[in-house]
Amino acid sequence: QTFFFPFFFFFLVCPEATMAVGEGNGGFRVAVIGAGTAGVATARVLCEHGFDCVVFEKSNRVGGLWTENYYGASIQVPKHMYQYADVDQLEDASKFLRMDEV
Repeated sequence: QTFFFPFFFFFLVCPEATMAVGEGNGGFRVAVIGAGTAGVATARVLCEHGFDCVVFEKSNRVGGLWTENYYGASIQVPKHMYQYADVDQLEDASKFLRMDEV
C-alpha cells in the first residue's frame, strides 16, 4: 500500500488498516475525512472492527485544530479525559495538556 506522510501516524495507531478487508464487515471500505482528534479516533474504532479504512486530511500534518489554529493553547479538561483508554498517561505532563504535549 502507498500512503502519504500525513497518514503515517494513523498507520502507527492502526497498523492492521491495510489487512482489514473481508474480516466480517462484508468488504466495506470506509473513508474518514480529517485526521484530527475525532478522525483518528473514528479510524481506530473502524479498524478494530475489521473495516478497510482510509483517512483523508487536507493538511500535511495529523492533529486538526491542534496543529493549525491554537498555538500555545491547552486542553480544557483534565488529561485523563483526553486520551485513549489503552494508552498510558503522560505522568510528568501538566494536568491540562498543552498543545505541544497533545
